[in-house]
Amino acid sequence: MSKEEIIEAKAKALHDHISSRPVDTYADKPWGLVKSTNESADESRMMTFKDAEIEDSRQQTENIQPAPKTIVEFGGYVGASAITWDAILREFNNADSSVDANVYTFELSSVSAGIAQDPTRLCDLENTAHVFEGPAADPPRKVFEEGNLKKTGVDIAFFDHWE
Repeated sequence: MSKEEIIEAKAKALHDHISSRPVDTYADKPWGLVKSTNESADESRMMTFKDAEIEDSRQQTENIQPAPKTIVEFGGYVGASAITWDAILREFNNADSSVDANVYTFELSSVSAGIAQDPTRLCDLENTAHVFEGPAADPPRKVFEEGNLKKTGVDIAFFDHWE
């Protein structure tokens, strides 16, 4: 099995684990999904957005004033970081539904991109955490051309690529 096949197999196993829970388990509970994802990922030695990185990201984000509203992430993998970033945006924008806060995550692997879309749906975040498949330059260009991203409208760019 190639390295990519192993990574995708672990992603599928994580997806099966998360999907096996009752539908309402993660509804509007992104931190619950992040915790469950990381517990499962730890057991299978997967690389996900773990507690130390989450806390560091939260601290760095807290220093941005006004509170960030748009995050672009390159390397979405299974969607854990997109869910985390969305939850952080909600916290720093006081969960104000009138604030147009969005996370745009871009994933090269079609398998991982497909898997990453489910957590956003499970947490009812599909309108704010957007998953796109493709090389780093293609999806952002599409999102920009559709008018969802402004030229100067990105508050944080997060690069979470495989070394």
